[in-house]
Amino acid sequence: MENEEDKQSSKKVTFAQLDQLETDMALAVALQQQEREFMNLMMSESDSEEDGNGSATGEEDSFEMFDDDTAYVNLEELEEEDDSDYQEDDVDPDELSYEDLIALGEIVGTENRGLPANEITHYLHPYEYKRQPNCKDVDQCVICQFEYEEEEPVVALGCQHAYHSECISKWLEMNKVCPICNIEVSSSQSVSDRIT
Repeated sequence: MENEEDKQSSKKVTFAQLDQLETDMALAVALQQQEREFMNLMMSESDSEEDGNGSATGEEDSFEMFDDDTAYVNLEELEEEDDSDYQEDDVDPDELSYEDLIALGEIVGTENRGLPANEITHYLHPYEYKRQPNCKDVDQCVICQFEYEEEEPVVALGCQHAYHSECISKWLEMNKVCPICNIEVSSSQSVSDRIT
């Protein structure tokens, strides 16, 4: 007797579960009907294209594919819920707190925009700095802001801008563009390309 009661209690379905099952069933039926209508439409379009006649269906025809009004209403309710869920996901970054921005940065990660250290030397052209006799401008490394000394070893990028080797190497590891003209170093000619 107790065994029968256990079986009956395990077979009992709560009202919430029943409501969810009905909703799921209505959605499944609606999707199957839509699929059938879609396949029929595709078949009729392919037949009409062979005949040279096209057919178009409007939105008012979409209601006709539902045999049961409740299935259509349930589907509309589900679509409205999906729309409201989407609206809740809209986040304005201007309203995020500092902690939220830090957490977002950790989730998204960082993008490495620099060059690998072993490739940097391919884009550097070494030479000794010589001051131009008629030039009144002070030549300095735009990264460290130190003036170049006469016959000091410097390097130039493909765009012909000069830098200290250590300065530009550190820069290119972080960002692969020239600090002066913003031309991407990897797209400019490398030293090996200029020699050949």
